[in-house]
Amino acid sequence: MLFTPEAVFRELTEQPLEIARLKEFSAELQLQMRQMFAADELAERISEYRCSIIDALLKALWQQTVAEQDVSLLAVGGYGRAELQPYSDIDLLILADTEAPLQQAEQQISQFVTLLWDLGLEVGQSVRTLAQCVTEARKDITVITSLLESRDLCGEPKVAVLARRLSRRRFWASRKFFTAKLEEQQLRHQNFGNTSYVLEPNIKESPGGLRDLQTILWIAMRHYRVATVDKLAALGFLDQGELETLKKSRGLLWWVRTGLHLINQRKDDNLLFHHQRELATLAHYEDREEALAVEAFMKSYYRAVTELRRLNEMLLQRLREQILMARRSNRTRRLGEHFQLRKAHIEVINDKIFERRPQALLEIF
Repeated sequence: MLFTPEAVFRELTEQPLEIARLKEFSAELQLQMRQMFAADELAERISEYRCSIIDALLKALWQQTVAEQDVSLLAVGGYGRAELQPYSDIDLLILADTEAPLQQAEQQISQFVTLLWDLGLEVGQSVRTLAQCVTEARKDITVITSLLESRDLCGEPKVAVLARRLSRRRFWASRKFFTAKLEEQQLRHQNFGNTSYVLEPNIKESPGGLRDLQTILWIAMRHYRVATVDKLAALGFLDQGELETLKKSRGLLWWVRTGLHLINQRKDDNLLFHHQRELATLAHYEDREEALAVEAFMKSYYRAVTELRRLNEMLLQRLREQILMARRSNRTRRLGEHFQLRKAHIEVINDKIFERRPQALLEIF
């Protein structure tokens, strides 16, 4: 039987904290996620479940340690957007308006963080004032990116205040943010050989991996204040077919990443050969005359990352036009019968041209 957030919070606040009981709870949570995965539960559902239970756990521990202090607890990064793979880091921001409350609560904060580590959770925590958040975010693109995905957990709500302090009117304007994230992605792709077809890929960081999708959403979040692919599609950046392809590809990569974490019982995003065989079996692929199970499984994987990389390139192009070229003239210049030039890009005059006249693909050149 799965935990409920309400039951977890109630149990952990109605009796004194015991490390042994907390460790039993943590082990049971991991067992439940393995059972959900074995029962073919969606990876998104497993992620949502872990996030809801960790939320309840943190709120209960915070109430028993730091709650009386004038300090707030925020989820940031992947945890801030409520995405938690079975062994993903839990990124936290412990925040106060000024330095004094943090100093007064130093012992309680230390007790809270120690409890999390005793539980075996991989925690990344920052302890800052609002002013320090602004200073660090101004200097580091990774800090501003993490804080964009913040979510209130305990204490006085701070997300709205933090968002005003981090407004793009103050720093990291859309153009600068877009350029920085694009350079970040290009460097990451170079580190992985600029190819999605490595034999042992990294599910998260390789070209076409989950980080490519997140890069798009970070840019959209900064410029349009939307944080999901559905809302991005509502703005006209994706049609229904593209949206469905993106979700299907993302779902497969989420499933693979969830499987890797559970198989290794730790955070691991590298799809090694022996993992490929095991995951192919878990995904119910079978050996056939035309292909082994692992070959069919990897074919599905490569198809998914190819689609994600294609959509990443397409969406970056559309965002580039909206963000970097917004001030350019929208006037067009005809280029032959079927194409025109707008803002230094070639575009079709009729959206159906390639269906009606396939050879037009060659005419572009």
